[in-house]
Amino acid sequence: MNAFDEYTSKFDLNDRLITLKYNHSYRVSQVSNILANSLGLNIEDVDLATTIGFIHDIGRFEQIKQFDTLSDINTMDHADFGAYLLFDKGLISKFYNKVEDYEIIKTAVSGHNKYSIDKEYDDRTLLHLKIIRDADKIDIFNIWANLDELELKTDGEISDKVREEFFNHYMIHNENKKTNADSIIGTLSYLYDINYNESFGYINSKKLITNLYNRIEDKEKFKEFFDYAEDYVESKVKGEKSYVRKKIQSLRGRKKQV
Repeated sequence: MNAFDEYTSKFDLNDRLITLKYNHSYRVSQVSNILANSLGLNIEDVDLATTIGFIHDIGRFEQIKQFDTLSDINTMDHADFGAYLLFDKGLISKFYNKVEDYEIIKTAVSGHNKYSIDKEYDDRTLLHLKIIRDADKIDIFNIWANLDELELKTDGEISDKVREEFFNHYMIHNENKKTNADSIIGTLSYLYDINYNESFGYINSKKLITNLYNRIEDKEKFKEFFDYAEDYVESKVKGEKSYVRKKIQSLRGRKKQV
C-alpha cells in the first residue's frame, strides 16, 4: 500500500481519471484478497493475489498522463506497459521482493486485460491470472453499478452483431460496439469471462447486475439482456438446471411476443 501510494503520488490525483484508477486499484486488490481467501489459498498466495490487485493497472497512470484517456486504442496497451514498467524498468522491487513469483506477476499484469487466456500456464500462474481477471471485471461492474466516477451513457440502438454475440455467450468484441448501448451490453458480457463460482457469488451478493440495470433510464431496451444476465449468474450460483429451465421459458416468451 505504501509503495503504491508513493508511486501514484507522482501523478495528479485531482485528475478524475487518475483518481478513478487509484480507487479502482485499491478495490481490485480488496476483491482479489476476498477471492483468494474464498478459494482457500494459503497466506503466500493470498498476499500475492492482493499485491497483483494493487499493481495490475500500474500502466494506466502514465497512459492517462500522456494521453488523457482510458482507451488502449491508438495509445498503448496499458497492461503490457505496466509489465514493462515493473520488470524492464525494475519497479517491481518496490512492491514485492519474492523473485520466484515475478514471472507469475508479469503474466497476471500483462494478461489481465486480454480478450481471453490464449496460452497454457502452470496451475499456480493460471490461478493468479484468473483471479485478477475476475477481480478487475467485478470492480468494473461495481463502477458502473454503484459509482458516479464515469458517466453512464446508454444512447443508440443495440447492434445485431452485439445481440448475436451476447446470446451466444461471447464477450463482445470491441470492433462490434457501434453505440453506447452496445458498450453497455459489452460490459454485461464480461460475465462470460468470469472464472470462479466464488466470483459469481460475489457479483450476486452485491447485486451488481441489478444495480446497474436500476441506473439505466431507458430500461426496456436492455431488459431482455439483463434478465438473461441475472439468470446466467443464478445458474453459476445455484446450478445449471435452474438456468436451463428459465432460458427455455424466456425463449418461449420471446417467440410468443414475435
